[in-house]
Amino acid sequence: MESLIWGIRSRDAFLFAWPIALTLIVTLTFMQSDFFLLLARELGRRVLGRDDGFRPGAPGSRPSAMVIIPSLLRGRDDLDAITLTVESCAANEFPSELVIVASVDGRTEHPALYAELNRWAAALERPANVQVYVTGTETRLGKMMAVEAGVHHVRALAAAGTIDRMPDVYVSIDGDGTLGPNALERLLPPPPTPP
Repeated sequence: MESLIWGIRSRDAFLFAWPIALTLIVTLTFMQSDFFLLLARELGRRVLGRDDGFRPGAPGSRPSAMVIIPSLLRGRDDLDAITLTVESCAANEFPSELVIVASVDGRTEHPALYAELNRWAAALERPANVQVYVTGTETRLGKMMAVEAGVHHVRALAAAGTIDRMPDVYVSIDGDGTLGPNALERLLPPPPTPP
């Protein structure tokens, strides 16, 4: 150990740091190269006064979708994050049928918070094409199992006739995320037109 410390102390700082710095520079250049291209494209678009070409679709112009929001519900902060995410999805002006499911990983751990989330979801004002549900796993099993519980819940809703059918497209967003304007519609292209 002493020889390692002595070797580090006796080396020129540049000779010691250069291989590390070069590795970081090369890695970041490859990993983030699209950032500079996208930045140049966005700046050019703004300078030339061109819009991005996106036009919100007419009602029914996109496939139906379900958004599964897997999350933990450990306290008030998690509850606030989930409600903010659900509101962000519901108010996203998606033009087709949209089913939003907040799926709590370990819903029995904090029953009072889970009940409050259910009451909030039932009272949420939302567009007519948006439905909001709450479900989850009994015990904490992990994010993917919470997603799976959400998908099973939507299948059960479709089988029971609560919703017309299983949605065409699946989207997932973390329980502490928010969506920009029309983000869901931008993610889902319109169905192809027949020839």
